[in-house]
Amino acid sequence: MTSEMPDVFDNEPRAPLPPTRGARVIGAVMALVGGMAWVALLTILLTVVPRFEDIYIKFNMPGGLPDLTRGIIAASHAVSRMAIIVLPMVTIETFLLVGFSVADRRRTAITISTIFGIVSCLVVTIFGALIVYGILNPFMNIMTHVSGGRSGGG
Repeated sequence: MTSEMPDVFDNEPRAPLPPTRGARVIGAVMALVGGMAWVALLTILLTVVPRFEDIYIKFNMPGGLPDLTRGIIAASHAVSRMAIIVLPMVTIETFLLVGFSVADRRRTAITISTIFGIVSCLVVTIFGALIVYGILNPFMNIMTHVSGGRSGGG
């Protein structure tokens, strides 16, 4: 055969294609969404949970609070003690990921930003559901007790 045939097994390294503008925008958006999800979760722990804790203290629940609710209240106290560190850390991390996604010409930053956004949304959704259940379940028990066991409007 002749040597004019193209070499299919060419081992010369090729430069990877730079990421498209759309890919960089997706990475930046996912980083922002992930950061906003963490800010929302931290806001719930810092503002909503302490209000329910005050309600539970006022009603002095018989048998105490469930373990999940006590754990959520403890997490709220821990976040409030470390808020000066945690909130700026989440903000800086988010803006760094957004900046690297937009400015960096490599796909690594875009991939990391996208994974951060997806994983953050999943984790925050799971913890958010646990917080809602753990905080509202004792509250519903209080409301049932206060209403005399009635389950309806009248």
